[in-house]
Amino acid sequence: MMKVAFITGALGQDGVLISELLKNKGYRVVGFIREKPGRYSIANSYFENFSSFFEGDVLNYEDVEAALKSYEPDEIYHLAAQTHVLESFRNPAYTLQVNVLGTENLLRAVRSLNLNSKIFFASSAEIFGSPEKAPQNEQTPFNPLSPFAVSKLAAMQLCSIYRKAYGMFISSGILFDHTSEVRGEDNLTQRVAVWAAKMMLGSYEDLSVGNLNARRDWGYAKDFVNAMWLMLQQDKPDDFVIGTGEQHTVRELIEMAAETAGAHISWAGSGKEEKGSVMYKGKTVSRVYIDPVLVRPIESENYMADYRKAKNALGWEPTLRLKEIIRLMINTKYYSLSLRKKVSE
Repeated sequence: MMKVAFITGALGQDGVLISELLKNKGYRVVGFIREKPGRYSIANSYFENFSSFFEGDVLNYEDVEAALKSYEPDEIYHLAAQTHVLESFRNPAYTLQVNVLGTENLLRAVRSLNLNSKIFFASSAEIFGSPEKAPQNEQTPFNPLSPFAVSKLAAMQLCSIYRKAYGMFISSGILFDHTSEVRGEDNLTQRVAVWAAKMMLGSYEDLSVGNLNARRDWGYAKDFVNAMWLMLQQDKPDDFVIGTGEQHTVRELIEMAAETAGAHISWAGSGKEEKGSVMYKGKTVSRVYIDPVLVRPIESENYMADYRKAKNALGWEPTLRLKEIIRLMINTKYYSLSLRKKVSE
């Protein structure tokens, strides 16, 4: 009998990528969405992976309950969230509502309907704050340093409570940064990829960033959604750190992108005044600079995943590292921008 998978946040990066994986595995895939995206959204190309959509809001319990009652899914991938750390400082109340109350609505509805659904919850490495030691694993102390991180930790703790109190199958993935060619253009990695691709096409723009020295562990989103699926194929629920075990600064990310495009960056200045001059084909074409608007009030960093538990229990390992990922993103964006340019000419 065909399994039914239910995905909240279905048209975000992870949602569309796991919809593809699940369809290929023979699932009936249901997307829970607030509304269908705009005409030019990249999510449109993934619509065929979904058997159906249910329009609703995770903040509305009745919407969530009605959707789950309609489909009685075997597996639930709870990905809906306010995911931007900087935005969480600007709008903490909304972040907490979506990420915590939205999760509680889902858990309560599953329990109320007496469903046997296996549930995956997407937590975040941001719950570690700025850990002194790297890498981090499932035993690393939590020390959230943003409203976003607080919301993810609270929701993850709710999942743990429901799992222990009611015997529900709920596994949380402590997900380190992950990106892909379908990442939204408001994300740093995609902005960097677009910047590099445009440079290759002769369109030169400055690149604004926050903290050049922030340290992250960036992985490939397709690897991460595979880990999500593997967690729900186990006999017992558990929580897993998912990442690559490699650490890079934002500066290194930008330098990798410039190198892929055939450019070179010379850095000058220090602190908030540091700037990068971008040399391309023998001339200075743009600059990289720090925009105070993009600087977090408190920096959370020093992230590097110890994913040995996932490797041993799930047989999971990352397939791509940052240099390969950013090259793939740039090449994909270069191709799409080239086509767009030809159409407009």
